[in-house]
Parts: sequence; structure tokens; C-alpha cells
Amino acid sequence: RRHVVDATRLIGGSELDRSRTRFHAPSAAKAQEALRAIVDFCVGPMARFSEEEGSYMMNAFPRSGYQVSRAYLLTWHKGSIRALLRNVLSGPRLERLEMQRSLGAEAREDASSPPLMSTYDVLVGLAFRPGRYAEGIFSPFELPVASDADRV
Repeated sequence: RRHVVDATRLIGGSELDRSRTRFHAPSAAKAQEALRAIVDFCVGPMARFSEEEGSYMMNAFPRSGYQVSRAYLLTWHKGSIRALLRNVLSGPRLERLEMQRSLGAEAREDASSPPLMSTYDVLVGLAFRPGRYAEGIFSPFELPVASDADRV
């Protein structure tokens, strides 16, 4: 969990350049990777045991064995997800993200460089984009594609 929490700092955060003299906003690609890790943590195989693994981990619970109950793992996972999403979707973090985006758009001299991530990108990334091991949080729902007729 700690690595995923650390990765959230790429969303609305900053990175120090190699010379250690200047901070800059992380690329959208790095922030997207962080979102993929969050999706995997929330709905991926984390803390989900196969029947064989569950029998081994809960062998003779609570008298002996690892003393891991399924209820404990679900409660821990639920609390971790709640804290993680609260962190990523916090008002101050999203404000910094939008500020970086607007300042980056003004300061970009090279029009070919990709734009920075927006709040919309974060929401879509969490809800609909897959992680490495799991579909998006809102899976199987898909983001509707707007047609030209829908645009006014």
C-alpha cells in the first residue's frame, strides 16, 4: 500500500530535476501509471485469495496459523481504499493539478509537447481506464463517446 500512496504524489505534485535545482510537474504518462496502480489496488487481486490460499492462511484460525480472517482483510482493504481515494481526490490536490495545467499551458513554448493531466483525466483514469491487472473501478461500464451530433 505504501508504494501506491507514494505514487499518488505524482498527481498534482512535482518532481525534482536531475540537477536538483528545479521542480517541474510530472508528465501525464507518469501520473497515468500512478492511476493504474490505484485501480489495481482498489479492484485488482490485492488481498483476494484462491480457495487453496485461503485454506492455508486461515488454517485452524483463530487458534493457530497466520490468524488472518477474511473479515479483517476486507475491513483493512476497505479502509485503505477509502483513504487512498480520499487522498487522490482531495480538493487541494486537484486544485494544484489544475493550477499546474493552466500554468503549463501558458508556459509551453513547444506546441508538440503533451498537455499536463487535468482533473477530468484523473476521474476518467480511475473510473474507466484499466490498471495492469484489473479493469477500471466502474467496469463493465464504459465512457460514452460523444459524436459530432452531440456537440453543440
